[in-house]
This record gives sequence, C-alpha cells and structure tokens, in this order.
Amino acid sequence: MTPIQAIAYFLTAQMVCGLMLAVSFVEHHLFPTMPRHHLAKAAPIVEALCKKHGVRYHSQPLLVGVWEVLECLDVMAQPVIRALHEFPAM
Repeated sequence: MTPIQAIAYFLTAQMVCGLMLAVSFVEHHLFPTMPRHHLAKAAPIVEALCKKHGVRYHSQPLLVGVWEVLECLDVMAQPVIRALHEFPAM
C-alpha cells in the first residue's frame, strides 16, 4: 500500500466511522470527548433526562438512521437543485 492509499484508507474509515457514530448516538454531540465505546452507556441516561424535561429523544437503528439523514439531505438540497436548473450557467 502506498502512502497515498494509506491516507485515503484512513480518511475513508474515519468518515464511515463518523457517519455511523453520528447516526447511532446523539450523545456524541453532548459529550464530544467521551470515548465511542461509552456512548451506548450514556444513551439511557440522556434519554431519561430528556423524558424528565419533556425533550424529544429520537433514536433509530443504524440503517434507518442513515436513511433518515439521506432523506433530510435530499430535502435540503432541493432548492439548490431547482436553482441550478433555472440558472444553468451557475
């Protein structure tokens, strides 16, 4: 493996891991320095705290969460896509 391939592999692995983490646990936003393997332990505590204070806690399995993120990105991209069709020189 060349150094460039190693860097590409590392960055790809970090992006995939980051996506899985972002979709799996909202807790990583609350505790950004918490090791990943502890996020699952924090989830029930955060969920109980949200329930206590009337805050919606939304949790999905990984693939469902990825699909929800992709749907949201699609909705957000639609105005840009329409603008590009209206003004193709952009």
